[in-house]
Amino acid sequence: MIPSGNIRTSEAKLKRAAGSQSLSKLQEAIATGWSAALIDLQVGKSALHVAAWKGSLENVQYLVDDVGCDINTYSTGDFNYGKTAIFYASTQSREDVVNFLLRRGAKVTIVNNKGQSVLSLCATHEMAPAILEYIESLEEEQGDWWNFRESHSDGLTYGDLDPRFYSAGDTDVITQYAINPTSKQTRKGGFAMRNPEQYAVLKSRKQPPKKQRNKQKRQQAAELTDMERQQLEDAWRSLEADSWVDSDSHSYERRQEDIKTIVTLNDKQFKSWIPGAADRLAKFLDTGTCTREQVITALDHNLKDSDNRFSNLVQKWLVQFKNEGEEATLLQKIPTPTTKSSSPNLLDWDSESWRSARDQIHELYMPILEGPKYNILRLPQPPLFVDSLPQVVNLQKEIDSAAVIALDSEWHDTDDDGVAVSTLQVALVDSNNQICVYVVDLMVDESMYQIAAQSLMRTLFSSGAVLVGFAFGNDLPLLEAFTGTSLYLQRKDFVDVQQLYAVKRGEMPGLRACAAQVSNLILSKEHQCSQWGNRPLSDSQLEYAGLDAAILLVLLAEYLRRSDSEFSKR
Repeated sequence: MIPSGNIRTSEAKLKRAAGSQSLSKLQEAIATGWSAALIDLQVGKSALHVAAWKGSLENVQYLVDDVGCDINTYSTGDFNYGKTAIFYASTQSREDVVNFLLRRGAKVTIVNNKGQSVLSLCATHEMAPAILEYIESLEEEQGDWWNFRESHSDGLTYGDLDPRFYSAGDTDVITQYAINPTSKQTRKGGFAMRNPEQYAVLKSRKQPPKKQRNKQKRQQAAELTDMERQQLEDAWRSLEADSWVDSDSHSYERRQEDIKTIVTLNDKQFKSWIPGAADRLAKFLDTGTCTREQVITALDHNLKDSDNRFSNLVQKWLVQFKNEGEEATLLQKIPTPTTKSSSPNLLDWDSESWRSARDQIHELYMPILEGPKYNILRLPQPPLFVDSLPQVVNLQKEIDSAAVIALDSEWHDTDDDGVAVSTLQVALVDSNNQICVYVVDLMVDESMYQIAAQSLMRTLFSSGAVLVGFAFGNDLPLLEAFTGTSLYLQRKDFVDVQQLYAVKRGEMPGLRACAAQVSNLILSKEHQCSQWGNRPLSDSQLEYAGLDAAILLVLLAEYLRRSDSEFSKR
């Protein structure tokens, strides 16, 4: 039974939670009304299958031991018929998950519709000999084979076949455990090589490129009818006339319905609408109809329990609204370090975090970026481009020992005329007092990498380091959209270099102008408007992105040197 007041989270979201490394996220999804019976009935990979496939051992244990999922429920989809959780763990060499499932009584006397068994897959995926011996002993105990190759064969040719259930041909390679055993290198492209005709058919069914699909959508997009245009305008007028302070259920539901109408009807036309809608919302603030917090809360509510498309559009609308109208507010929130005689509400340079930060940057001078043969500012060494899971993990370790970290980001345009982050630049000082710069790719299309990148960003904002940015009110909403959480509310040790170098309050200089105050060389902005959403990024793009972060540490050190006599004596 679904708990009162809750809506069961979607099957897709449940599976994503199961495949994550977050047990709490999975528990939250299950608590919305998912039972073991419902999970076992899922089409394709079930949540348990996904958890085993992704190697989320803690989630597998929870689904089996606490939720009560059937450990031997098998897939019925194309190319996966007969696969249970242990099959999915085996195909990804998840030895710890395989061990757990074996000890929980997983059935190993199964041949999937490809002709593979648990034993043949574990052998070709280089499981420990002890596991293979254990599987063989379980085969003798369990007996009663389920042979889906016989009952549901798709007639295609695969590798890693169990020789006990599949006849080998004259050209096949046979080992103790498998016919045509694969390796990590041969598995990629193996299906196409063994089944060229079928592969050609499957490839022809693939959707056209995204740009082409979007073009087709535009061509097919229907103009709004007169009635729909009236509905759209009525929704806007209803929001504008709304008192917004009413918290009764009727007012809340009407507000939600108006937002839903605006999103749905605008999306139907497949035209750029988010910037204009964000601007129209911002004008509500000028009339005193509502506060910024009330608007953000209303949009936030629409992100919950919505389908992916609708939720995605509302989130982009929210980010655009913050980016358009909240910049000044955010800049006022970001504190600037001051001397002891200044307001006690601002950062104190004599705090422990700032003393550590000052120690790390006190040897940074602008000549570090002014090489003898340069005519523009340059990094002393190329930045490290981070685009793999191990690199993200290593960067998190570096962050742990950093007392001061500079952050910057680059953005790219999205298909609905919004913006999203493309890279995160991180600059810090190593043990040799050298600036190290990392450019983190935020567009890697791999779920575990995305989870790690989001965790990295949250780590940055929860660390004890002083964070340094530039006009960070622009970056923050996009970073929050990427992580799906608030990053700023709990940060106090943050300095915005733009505010430090402002000559007059309200007149904020650009980064190039700030650099010009302490260097005769130019800070190039050649790649400011380049295509940051395209891959691969060029060396010059990486240099540009990394330099924008590194120079913040130098500018902070130079500012402290000019304004703080104690710092300049070091």
